[in-house]
Amino acid sequence: MAKVICTLPNASELISGVKFVTHKLGMISEEIEDDVAEIFLSIKGYVLHGKNAAKEVAALQAGANAQAPAATDAPQDPAYTPEAPGADQTKGQTEPQA
Repeated sequence: MAKVICTLPNASELISGVKFVTHKLGMISEEIEDDVAEIFLSIKGYVLHGKNAAKEVAALQAGANAQAPAATDAPQDPAYTPEAPGADQTKGQTEPQA
């Protein structure tokens, strides 16, 4: 039996049928079978609860911060203007002819 810690943002209290509760490192699962724990651990953002959990969580967070480009690093296309949700979806369509 094992417990896993989920460090993903907006983690739920129920993930794939497994109950999780708030923990200082993220969300921690109830006791689960080892094979179920392995499935969670195959997903980036999950670590095994244990003596090295804090170090593993810190490493995940450091890796995520290093990989995320700063907003100023992203190339900007001055001609690009995203449409708001609910914008006119008929743009470019022709009226049916009678």
